[in-house]
Amino acid sequence: MPKFYLSNVQDFGKLAHILTNQNDESGEVCITDALSTAINTDQPELAYRDTVDKHLQLLTQLIEDPAYNHAEQLREFDAHWKILCDNAAGGSNELFVVWDGNSSESMQVRPPRLETGSDLQTKPVALAGSYTSDRNLTYALAIAKLETRQVIGKAISIWLSHLEPPPATQYNLLEWYFRIVAFADQPSQRELRKLRKKKYREFWLVFSAQIPNGETMFALHWNACSRSTFPASLDGIEADNWTVTPYRVRSISPSALIPRGGGSLDLKGMSVLLVG
Repeated sequence: MPKFYLSNVQDFGKLAHILTNQNDESGEVCITDALSTAINTDQPELAYRDTVDKHLQLLTQLIEDPAYNHAEQLREFDAHWKILCDNAAGGSNELFVVWDGNSSESMQVRPPRLETGSDLQTKPVALAGSYTSDRNLTYALAIAKLETRQVIGKAISIWLSHLEPPPATQYNLLEWYFRIVAFADQPSQRELRKLRKKKYREFWLVFSAQIPNGETMFALHWNACSRSTFPASLDGIEADNWTVTPYRVRSISPSALIPRGGGSLDLKGMSVLLVG
């Protein structure tokens, strides 16, 4: 099937379903699986006509309906956050997280243990305090060998009541962060205020928010050359020379793993009778 591009893409503002390149004036149009086209082998040319119509309908709705465009950008949050992480310094930044995403907690982040091996050993792992003794995670944490990895910096989890689409480039990341962090719930705001009273060289913030197709998690890693308090403004970031790196989150909490394996969390406190 043909690929479609939107010319002069910058003239339309930020649109969902448009993959842009900073060095190009056009953007590739990406339709979803729901808009896929069936091919009639007797008249294959109809598939091209149908594809053109669907792309035109999608672009028209995105341009003319800001609410729909905004909702679609949030629906694509994870995909665009991955692109942002891949384009950041180091690339492919991933953080394994054990947190249910429901409330703010203090977390422990442990650095990668090995340069090669399983992902749990080659990626940093963030563990919420409420899961430090969870028996459901015994096997996963044994693979990660957390006991051999020293805790680094200070980390907290943050629940957001509102989320904006991710920034298109790393250049806009900090302004975007200060906009969304204003929507952190009260427990998260209290944890942030505590961070601003302590000096570390590293901070980790793990975020959770609702998007149209479920829940998303993402993280930011803050690194400074010397011990400093957590910055409360853009001026504070520049003054202490903070470097901020976006991270993808891969959840290994029971609430994420059990349904993925076909189980149900609703059965956790129930007796189960197996017949046959």
